[in-house]
Amino acid sequence: MDHQTPNTQNQAPKRSWAMTRARLKTAAKLRYGLNLKSCILVALIGSVATSLFSMIINLRLPDFETMLAAEDLNAYIPQLLKGNALSLLFGFIMAPLTIGSYGFFTKLIRGEKPVVSSIFTWLGEGKKLATAYLGQLMYLLYLILWSLLLIGIPGALYVGASYMVSLRPAGVELVLYILASLLYIIMLVVGAAKLMTWQPALYMLGADPEMGVKRAFALCRYHMHGHMWEYFLFQLSFLGWQLLASFTCGLGMFFVQPYMNLANAAFVEFVRGNEVVQPQPPQMPRPPFENQDDDSDHREDQ
Repeated sequence: MDHQTPNTQNQAPKRSWAMTRARLKTAAKLRYGLNLKSCILVALIGSVATSLFSMIINLRLPDFETMLAAEDLNAYIPQLLKGNALSLLFGFIMAPLTIGSYGFFTKLIRGEKPVVSSIFTWLGEGKKLATAYLGQLMYLLYLILWSLLLIGIPGALYVGASYMVSLRPAGVELVLYILASLLYIIMLVVGAAKLMTWQPALYMLGADPEMGVKRAFALCRYHMHGHMWEYFLFQLSFLGWQLLASFTCGLGMFFVQPYMNLANAAFVEFVRGNEVVQPQPPQMPRPPFENQDDDSDHREDQ
């Protein structure tokens, strides 16, 4: 008796973004658990360097209350200049370590086994050092330009609108002020989401320094197209972990930051099409008659 089989060539069911996000985080947790010590050590190196330079800079800068009580602020200008110079130096030193750590976490997500010392190669090799400085500089320029466009200009318009609203009658003033405030908040959110989309360029550059800075940002713009809000919501999903770490006087960030970096690296690999983190369709159970057909075919072959 022939069994009437329906069309079993079903298309792979679409997964929601929540399912994809969960898979990316699961991949990050898996790599984190397999490389716990090295991940925490990389986070510890960055935290110690940041704390050390922050302490040095704070020693060079005058106290805020002292400056408020001072009659002549010109006396503190040399100290402020030294503090700014040290901050710039700190940024130059941390840029290679930051991009090196991004490359470290990206390689972990790819299933590789990088050594912790690999993050220091960005300080020792001249070509990588120049690439790190140029990449960080371009990243800052993108942040500044997009901040001015999406946050600065709307902010100026908001201040001007507030002044114009104040000239209106009381009832109209309240309505216009609420509308202007809502519009500015929307622009702040859009601006923050847009600024975040350029961070993956540093992950790409850290994993593949030979691609060059220009190509890294071009690939970032290409692959992140259509994923701005997904990446923004992805970052917001770590807010609970960050709040929890804040209750430990910052010590919890030694454990949270590597997890976030691994998850971000997984997201970047996902939009680039890396099969390691691609969300696979859920396994659908086969109908019973398919198994029967397979068994009958197998018996006929025998």
